[in-house]
Amino acid sequence: MTTSVVKELQNASHRNQAFVGFGPDQKVTCAELDPQEYYRRNTEKKANKKQKYGKFVKFEKISLKGWNIWDDQLTNAVVRDEQNKDHADEDIKYSLERDGWLYDFFPPILSTEGKVKDGRTRIRAALKAEWTHILVAIFSYDETEVTENFATITNGLIANKHVTARTASMADFVKAGTSLIASGDLVREHSSIEEWLINDVEIGNFFDVAAGTHTKIKNRIFEQSKQKSEIIIDKDREEWIQYIVQSPEFKELGIEAPDTPTPFGENKLIVYSASRTNARRCFCDPILGNQSKDKAGCKHTYIVLFSNADTEEKVKADVKAFSEDLNTFYVQSVNMVNGLVNGINIEVPNDRSYTILGIVPLFYSDDTHKTLRSSNRLVPLDKFI
Repeated sequence: MTTSVVKELQNASHRNQAFVGFGPDQKVTCAELDPQEYYRRNTEKKANKKQKYGKFVKFEKISLKGWNIWDDQLTNAVVRDEQNKDHADEDIKYSLERDGWLYDFFPPILSTEGKVKDGRTRIRAALKAEWTHILVAIFSYDETEVTENFATITNGLIANKHVTARTASMADFVKAGTSLIASGDLVREHSSIEEWLINDVEIGNFFDVAAGTHTKIKNRIFEQSKQKSEIIIDKDREEWIQYIVQSPEFKELGIEAPDTPTPFGENKLIVYSASRTNARRCFCDPILGNQSKDKAGCKHTYIVLFSNADTEEKVKADVKAFSEDLNTFYVQSVNMVNGLVNGINIEVPNDRSYTILGIVPLFYSDDTHKTLRSSNRLVPLDKFI
């Protein structure tokens, strides 16, 4: 979210003094959230314009207990090319802390089943601000008209056209379109893609149709959907670490969290993005650095991998190369000693002083990865590649 958006959020807190939540002394905190304020403002009259294929039910205050920022519901994997990596949630967190809740803007939207339909970034911001509750609008949906997935992705793009949202980019439309084709909710034909762009997501509200921007997007969707590829959940290393430290695999080790300073000889956990460069770094720094001539002082290095690659094939290739490179470096180290010291011939030990504990479950639609994410588990190396 840009600086101008933050200023707009701040300016909104000083408009319309007749309503609750405005003025220098009327900041609405988490404890003061009141869904009735939306009715006093007649917000429900414009509610049904907020979601295609959905019907407004009510405004409600919900608990955020049990929610986590890594929840699948809060990822923008299919409607944001950058997903959550632009840190817009940090901007909104700052607005919540400074200005409180702003009733000027329509709240996040949930279905009657509790599924998030819009406002994921704002919910993430509330979690980061350590709010225990948030206000939402509840909608019901008729799946006889379109599938739930079609409605969710289409509405996700449409909703990103207001001051508290990052306006959808060309890349966002391409990602959403290819995702709908991959799921079977959109036919891979130029006419079907164009109809979706013009009539469903109303792309004219985002770009100049006369300039042909929608045609470029349509062609990119068509080309990029030639082969079905899994959507990769793309998070910063810091966010994956928050996920990893809640995993049973990490907790069973009984060691310090990643990036925590540890004395020499302590077992440690390292988190890397899978790449050949990082394999070299991993071997030369933590693995070799945790060795000792004293066998009792030679401790273990545990490794968890994630990836910034954008295709399933590239992710798997990078993870495999990382693992193979570590083994190669290990063997080369033994061979180097054998070559430099006369009269010895050390066999390469079967045991390793490192273990790839697992890979974070990166594949958005994969059922196994979904299940693992729901319980903060890692994917074992042999199951990943």
